[in-house]
Amino acid sequence: MMSDVSVSLNKTAGASDIAGGMASPGDFLALLKPRVMSLVIFTALVGLVRAPDHVHPVIAFTALLCIAVGAGAAGALNMWWDADIDAVMTRTTSAEKIEDIERQGGRCHFVDDSGQVYAEAAALAQRIGGVYVDQFTNAERVTDWRGNNNIAESIFQQMQGEPHSVPHWIVVGAGTGGTSATIGRYLRYRH
Repeated sequence: MMSDVSVSLNKTAGASDIAGGMASPGDFLALLKPRVMSLVIFTALVGLVRAPDHVHPVIAFTALLCIAVGAGAAGALNMWWDADIDAVMTRTTSAEKIEDIERQGGRCHFVDDSGQVYAEAAALAQRIGGVYVDQFTNAERVTDWRGNNNIAESIFQQMQGEPHSVPHWIVVGAGTGGTSATIGRYLRYRH
């Protein structure tokens, strides 16, 4: 388990700030997150194949290409923005993950027990004048998942206008995991 603490909002780093002075094609590929990208493209392809109407191959290819470019650009921008972070993690975190964080410009802070991560992250943020970002604590209180102010309710409201408004199955693509949990919780509550 890892929490992030944002340290600086000054994003003026250039290629010369990277070890060795220049970014390599491998660095660019790492920013694109190939496993996430393949999942995004696969999910889009499944949507095109399962579409009720025939989709012309040129339109399908163009749609997949645009989805890939948009998702890749968003991923690269996200990785650039997140490069200046302090990550608090247990000492048992894999060396590969630690090296990845440090190679991207992040700093790792270690605790002995996973139960100490949140307290150390909050304390670190206070010590350095940073911002403690925690997407998990109290997440269930952020939105009332039973009401009409969440993504699951919006999805099902939009589907009411479709010819086949009740799906036989749901495919959830790449994300944080919160989307699939919200949809599952909503379905259990409503149906």
